[in-house]
Amino acid sequence: YYKEQPAAGLVMLKFNNYYYGWFGGMNMELGKTRANDFLHADLIKDSMNKNYSMVNFGAASNLGGVQKFKESFGAKEYNYNIYFIGNPIAELMLKFIIKFY
Repeated sequence: YYKEQPAAGLVMLKFNNYYYGWFGGMNMELGKTRANDFLHADLIKDSMNKNYSMVNFGAASNLGGVQKFKESFGAKEYNYNIYFIGNPIAELMLKFIIKFY
């Protein structure tokens, strides 16, 4: 928060010994506060203190600015498959996103 306004948010899922980026966002009007940077830096620091093997920032395909932001923390591109079991709506949404982005 900055002056009682949400500046940025980050939702991470913990799995075994790593974090997986589920959702993140920031208030563009408060971008100069660098709140998003601080959240990611704090996440990395927490991960290191817990001796986690990695932090998965989540997808950034076809989002050059997002990819550049993640690379500024030392992130490397890693391709992997995502499977949705028993959720046909989520599967259709993912196929749509991949097709058009």
